[in-house]
Amino acid sequence: MAGQTTSLRARQRVRTQRDILDAVVSVIAYAGSDGPLIEQIASEAGVSRATLYAHFPGGVDELVSKAYERAGLRFVERVRALQAGALSWQERIVAHGRAMVDIAESGPLGRFYNVAAYQFSSVAAVSGAGSRASHDDFASELADAVNLGELIDIDIDETAHLLIGAVRMIGIRAAESPRLGAASLKAFERLVEGLRPRD
Repeated sequence: MAGQTTSLRARQRVRTQRDILDAVVSVIAYAGSDGPLIEQIASEAGVSRATLYAHFPGGVDELVSKAYERAGLRFVERVRALQAGALSWQERIVAHGRAMVDIAESGPLGRFYNVAAYQFSSVAAVSGAGSRASHDDFASELADAVNLGELIDIDIDETAHLLIGAVRMIGIRAAESPRLGAASLKAFERLVEGLRPRD
């Protein structure tokens, strides 16, 4: 019986934290820093200030950094899902851009992850999980393409860094509007295809 109670409490704690982090994304994506954020987040999550601080004693900085970290993990999960059906190194690279568009189209998460969260200095400490995953994927895919003879005379590391910047821009454009996201993704596909040497 005691184990069941602990399990129920643990599940409730996880659910409350998830609700609070969802509220962080929603409030910051669209409300920015208008008014007291803690009150807005608590209200959106349906919890008291005391409950919010019990779960996140670091206040706004902790809330934003945890929400941003979670968004980065969702980006990586979406990339992996898209890559599962990819047949070529180009498709596996483009999956990163598609994941950004998907996140932007999923509501406030795209705006939070690509635009709004950067106004908080606490994001600097946790940003990069998505970029690191993208860099590692890009470097691996480009190296495989070189080994297959499909790419020649390419600086893998620098190309990977430039591709990360392009993926981030896709996210920003997609957060602005679906039309811009689609256009950016199409341009990214062409850039990736353009890495191959012409006969």
